[in-house]
Amino acid sequence: NFYASCECLANPDLKDKAVAVGGSPKDRHGVIVASNYKAKSVGIKCGVTVYQAYKMYPEVVTYGSAEERPKILQIGEKRAS
Repeated sequence: NFYASCECLANPDLKDKAVAVGGSPKDRHGVIVASNYKAKSVGIKCGVTVYQAYKMYPEVVTYGSAEERPKILQIGEKRAS
C-alpha cells in the first residue's frame, strides 16, 4: 500500500483510481507488490500477477517497482523544503 499511496500523492489525478506497483506494466509480467485500497477492493493485492490484475480490472494503473523510486524520493525532497 505504501508505494501505491506515494504514487497517488505524487499524482493527484490517480486519487480515485486503482493503482498497483510491481512487475513490468509494459510487458504485463511479474507480480504486484503494493496496491491502493481501490485496487484491493477489486481483488488486486500482493502476489497477483500483473497479467491477472489487468484481467480483473482493465482500468488499473500500474507502475513497475524500479520506476517508482524516483517519485518517492521527489516527494521526500518536497516535504523537506
